[in-house]
Amino acid sequence: MTYEFRADGVLMRGRMSRSHAVAVGTPVSIGYMPGDRGENWAIGYEGAGTPSWAGPISSLVPLLMVSIAVSNFRRRLRLLANGQATIARSTGVSRTLSDRGGRRYRWQVEFRDLGSIACTATFETRREAPPANTEIVIVYDTNQPKRAMLYPDRMVQISLS
Repeated sequence: MTYEFRADGVLMRGRMSRSHAVAVGTPVSIGYMPGDRGENWAIGYEGAGTPSWAGPISSLVPLLMVSIAVSNFRRRLRLLANGQATIARSTGVSRTLSDRGGRRYRWQVEFRDLGSIACTATFETRREAPPANTEIVIVYDTNQPKRAMLYPDRMVQISLS
């Protein structure tokens, strides 16, 4: 809903939310900032402000992000502690665009598990993927071979001493 008013001889316009229905032609008191008449409001029809649920919800977002990061860290740590290392061969690479417009590479590897069964795993990375038929070291979960990670990982530092 829109309204018009005159302030210091200048015709100004404003709008109020649709939830405040007022009949056309009904006089409404208008408040405005003296330095900026464009900043105005219908007195008695101001917005309710921030809803009471917005605070708790907005505090849950960082908590959710931290819990996802911790879960990812624990999964990788568990894979490093209990997984099986093996040599895999890169079989295919495709370049995709991420949500934010950056480049991402999705590539597949083929490897044999402890029982000599052929398995595949897929990786996604921002760094350029190795060309096809390149041998790389991975660590995989023996119970679910699709769960795999490149080795060495960011979490692993190799000490030469």
